[in-house]
Amino acid sequence: MSLFRDFFYFERLLPSKYQKKWCLISVKLHKKLPKTIPLYLYINHRDNPTFEPLTYLVSGRFLPNFWRVSLVYLPEKTNCLRIYPIAKIFNSALQSVSSVKIRALSRLTTALILIIINPFTFIKIFCYPFIHLNKRIRMGLLQNQQIFFPNLSYKYWYNLYENWNGNEIKKLYESNYIHLWPVFSLFTYYGKTMEIDWNNFYQHPNTRGRTTPQAFQAHYIILKNSNEILEEHSLAVFADQAARQHYPAALYADSDEINNLNEHSNPVFKQNFNLSILLTGFLTQDIWIIRKDIFDDFIKEFDSPIRSIHAIRMALALYLWKKNHFIYHVPLILSHRTAKISLHDKNETIEIIKIFKTELNWQFNVNTHIFPFDINYINYQDPVSLIIPTTLGSETIHQCITKLIKKTSYPRLEIILVISQNKPLTKQQEKFLSSFQYHKHLKVLFVETDQFNFSKSCNVAIRHSKYPFIALINDDIEPLDQNWLSLMMGHMQNEKVGAVGAKLFYPDKNIQHAGVIMGAANLCEHAGRFHKSDNFYLTHDHEVSAVTGACMVIRRLAFNEVNGFDETFEIAYNDIDFCLRLREKKYHIIQCQNAQLIHYESLSLGNHYKGERAGKERQEILSLKKKHLKIINHDPFYNPNYSLQRGRDYQLAFPPRISIPFGLTENNV
Repeated sequence: MSLFRDFFYFERLLPSKYQKKWCLISVKLHKKLPKTIPLYLYINHRDNPTFEPLTYLVSGRFLPNFWRVSLVYLPEKTNCLRIYPIAKIFNSALQSVSSVKIRALSRLTTALILIIINPFTFIKIFCYPFIHLNKRIRMGLLQNQQIFFPNLSYKYWYNLYENWNGNEIKKLYESNYIHLWPVFSLFTYYGKTMEIDWNNFYQHPNTRGRTTPQAFQAHYIILKNSNEILEEHSLAVFADQAARQHYPAALYADSDEINNLNEHSNPVFKQNFNLSILLTGFLTQDIWIIRKDIFDDFIKEFDSPIRSIHAIRMALALYLWKKNHFIYHVPLILSHRTAKISLHDKNETIEIIKIFKTELNWQFNVNTHIFPFDINYINYQDPVSLIIPTTLGSETIHQCITKLIKKTSYPRLEIILVISQNKPLTKQQEKFLSSFQYHKHLKVLFVETDQFNFSKSCNVAIRHSKYPFIALINDDIEPLDQNWLSLMMGHMQNEKVGAVGAKLFYPDKNIQHAGVIMGAANLCEHAGRFHKSDNFYLTHDHEVSAVTGACMVIRRLAFNEVNGFDETFEIAYNDIDFCLRLREKKYHIIQCQNAQLIHYESLSLGNHYKGERAGKERQEILSLKKKHLKIINHDPFYNPNYSLQRGRDYQLAFPPRISIPFGLTENNV
């Protein structure tokens, strides 16, 4: 809870009667707050020493400013809740809490409340079996999040969290690393000319803007466009981070735009450095800082004429990638753009990408009509084993598999149907299997098992397959495009990639999976779930920490290196654990947003956590946390200025999960 250090909070113990229940929580304040200002609700489990974020308490449409409410589900073993303000300036509001009321609701009552608020929720909640009502309520709640969650603007977020106070500035310039801070030279691009003065411009942040002849530990160059503005204390932050990170080859940070009214808008919150997102131009659209000795080496090797700072930054970043240099991302808004990238800059950057493509002999297409660019990687060359675990339990599943086979256009493919059960095939299953006999590259594998174990079924099937790449796919998935597999395989041209995931949709075309965000919803969550969003991260291929096993392409060499799926994760989180173990072996995990399929999740929806397995879900959650706590606490591919709250992925975090100044307090992630 160091994120809320110096924040006042209200705490209340919870009786066991509220556990595993939907509850309406209402808070009354003595002091009036603006209706747009929410409160943050955290909960504690008996088997977890830390408090976990749950949701916001917001002002309802017809409630007075004194009240904040929320509909929440309180899990088993929840024994305490805490309420925080979203910023320290609102501490006084929590000091004046008049009352906190908790009312347990039945599932049906909760569903009816959602339907009253939004009648369209009725279809989402009641068009599926009643036994899955809890899941449908969550779906309805997330899809109507604009009613329950605050729609706070970036302008308001910036004013709350990016205006440094005196103590924060003092702390920055009293850093323990100040004697190791580097100096900077400025490289500025004006239209079609560049200006640089190596001898006369040595700026040390310790002097607060004055030049200094004193000795220094390292020398960095600021690669800056004339329409880019550095924040007042940006050089000090960059210098401190460079010293703390032992002088990386380059550093970059987040940015935003300043419009004609001098208002901040369109923030660009970036990931840690990775090639997939680099080639889109997303990471190099604003200021980069590079070590001078490395820049000098680059100039000696690179002989192509460039008249664009955007192209120079792209060429430099690709040079650093090929040399395997360390590039560091500072997750703070440290610069501002006053103009968008020009057509000339785009064209020059595209030329750099084409040179890189030729050097590596990779196949991909660049969509230049949008910026950041959309990159389609393509590979038809390498043979693939397509593995479909299935029960063949219904005509609908049979139709899904039939469509999957017909809508997969890939020249070198073997298909393996994996049937896991401990009894002979039924007549219906035999009938379904006979319909696939026309496919000469299809075979059936039987795995005898008393209980469903996804990991075991996959391991057995993969070891019976023959090709160097494996595509795992659920039996209730239908491709939207015949080229889905070639798009995913395109990323396997990079031998450092261990697994690739696809973008999955629900039948209503809302997103079901666009990557996995570690730490979201207190553990991990599918990015974009229930959204129809054009957010950059949901539309462009990029690196992630994990992807779902519902549709995943795997490099066999990587699979063998980590000994396959961990069979102690019998039901859930086996795909997450598998991806994280691949990352520990230095393999990359890619989310391919251009490979798109429909996942009829409800067809195979069932509760495997019952009977003898009643406590298995919590056991698997705790096991995942024990093995991978570090990355659960800090996903390197999800910016800490974004929220981890369920349903708010790639939306602003109130408050951010980092401190100002970054890296100088225990708040640092």
